Amino acid sequence: MDAIENPDKYDGKEIILRGKFTETLPGYHQTFIMGRQAMVCCANDTSLCGLTVTGVKVEELVKDNWYEVQGNLKTIPLDNGGKTLVLYANRIQNYQKPQDEFVYFS
Repeated sequence: MDAIENPDKYDGKEIILRGKFTETLPGYHQTFIMGRQAMVCCANDTSLCGLTVTGVKVEELVKDNWYEVQGNLKTIPLDNGGKTLVLYANRIQNYQKPQDEFVYFS
């Protein structure tokens, strides 16, 4: 969540992210959204906590499968004057679905 509020703090950092391929972005052929469901209070109150990943062959990926992506974060400007982070992939591989698919905030 800190990355949403302080994207510049993470610009250029190399990370490994594990999550589920949740959706493609229309018009972007090498980009998808990867994330996990975040539980706020109960199973009926979840939302996607995800990150845009680019530099991959989306046509080789399967929606709702789990992947591990290694790459570098880069801040990009938004139309509203804010910034967001995009993960530029260097490596992607299949990842086993975790026993618990949710992330929790406490």
